[in-house]
Amino acid sequence: MTELRKAVEQRKAAYIEILQKAGIYKKASRDLHELTLSELEKEISWCSDPIKKDMGSSHTS
Repeated sequence: MTELRKAVEQRKAAYIEILQKAGIYKKASRDLHELTLSELEKEISWCSDPIKKDMGSSHTS
């Protein structure tokens, strides 16, 4: 797996975990694991600030 693909998959996993903690398991009848990174980022963007702050511990630059 390339480094870029690995980073994308790690970011997706972190976003999915955050959304699941917020009680979100599907988006428009699609499982979160089926969404692209961009779709997950859009879903995260509406979350409240306390949930976004959780991303900092899972987020790597």
